Amino acid sequence: MKRILTFMLIVSAFTNLTLAQSYKEKVNNYIRKYHHIALENQTRYNIPACITLAQGILESNAGYGMLADSANNHFGIKCKDQWLGKVYYKEDDDLDTLGNLILSCFRKYDTPEESFADHSLFLNTNPRYARLFSYDKKDYKAWATGLKDCGYATAPHYAKTLIDLIERFNLNVFDEMDTSTENSYELYLTFNFINNQKATSSDNTELTSVKLPDYYQGTYGLQNNTAAIAPPN
Repeated sequence: MKRILTFMLIVSAFTNLTLAQSYKEKVNNYIRKYHHIALENQTRYNIPACITLAQGILESNAGYGMLADSANNHFGIKCKDQWLGKVYYKEDDDLDTLGNLILSCFRKYDTPEESFADHSLFLNTNPRYARLFSYDKKDYKAWATGLKDCGYATAPHYAKTLIDLIERFNLNVFDEMDTSTENSYELYLTFNFINNQKATSSDNTELTSVKLPDYYQGTYGLQNNTAAIAPPN
């Protein structure tokens, strides 16, 4: 019996680890695939790239959610009265007059790119979200809290979840870039690599002494880092 229990615990632990790694891989793939759209919208609509990415990851389950899969809807945007495009129905949080759960109408797009564009327009043209654009574009905590306060989502911990995603995956690195930044994803990976090296270093290794990975693309210094990244020898 003990052997069976031990085996089950090992299998459970392995399964949980696999699921955790799988989610991380999905998120990293999502970032790689869509970060350039977030940068474009940051330049065009003044929406922080990290906010766009964090919302996309959360609302679409890194591109694997039902809405993303069936309707290319990555941001959970419902139809609303002004929507004249395609629609997709699924249960969410809408109730009838008797309090019974009914199907909610969500916007449907032909491509994920259309969803990203509509998300930016949705925030940019809706008076409800006007105050967001008074915040500093690099203040992701204010933006995350503002989205919740403005009623984007009903989940009580929506802002905290966005902030946790941004900080866990260092999405705010993209807020320091723009559409002219070359090799933006490689720079993001390089920052993460060095950040991890510093976090695990017992002697607070300087950036210039860290051996960089093969995807290193050149010197790049973020605003919060005083030392530039030196090319490998």
